[in-house]
Amino acid sequence: MKQTLKAVFFDFDGTIVNSEIFHYQCFVEVLNSFDVHIEESDYFLNYAGIPIDVNSERIVAKFNLEVLPEELVEKIEELVIRHQNDHEPIFMPYAEESIKYYKNKGLTLGIVTASPFRSIVSFFKKKSFEDHFNFTVTFDDVNKSKPDPECYLQALEKSKYKSSEVIVFEDTENGVKAAKAAGLTCFAIQSEKELHFKLEKADKVFNSLQEANEYVATNFTLG
Repeated sequence: MKQTLKAVFFDFDGTIVNSEIFHYQCFVEVLNSFDVHIEESDYFLNYAGIPIDVNSERIVAKFNLEVLPEELVEKIEELVIRHQNDHEPIFMPYAEESIKYYKNKGLTLGIVTASPFRSIVSFFKKKSFEDHFNFTVTFDDVNKSKPDPECYLQALEKSKYKSSEVIVFEDTENGVKAAKAAGLTCFAIQSEKELHFKLEKADKVFNSLQEANEYVATNFTLG
């Protein structure tokens, strides 16, 4: 018997929008002023999907920087927001189609992100996608961010559905850990196969949202 699906929770950065690359670019630009450089491969392996405040604490400690982590957070966030305001958001492959598909099926959709709410405001404004999502849970709404399950437990409460009626789409190790710790079915989306090993706690790992959607359509009853 197929599992009934009532709600889908989407991570934001790297799952809905292709924002991780400019997060990296902002990261690099700020750190260059302190004569610190992090390779792109190092960033995506060790820093992507982790809240800015946590990364800032790690960076300050690792490189013994003479700056408070809070100041580093402020500099990076200002640069990220400026970039988002100046550039059109770029969807991850099949993200736009996936959102519309599940919405048209009558499912409840939520964004659950470790980013602050202001980071997704420009996306809503520029893409007119406010009506597609029933709610958001952002960094501003929780005491502990991913990999803590608080954000997904809060999303589950907002959706008013049972955990067995929800799936999560994530793209990072911390996101997967948070979803699974909340007792949710989590599908990881990662096109870089060399990173699949970091997502092994997910129920399944797919190369794209398209692959994941095909699996969902076959194995779940929607609505």
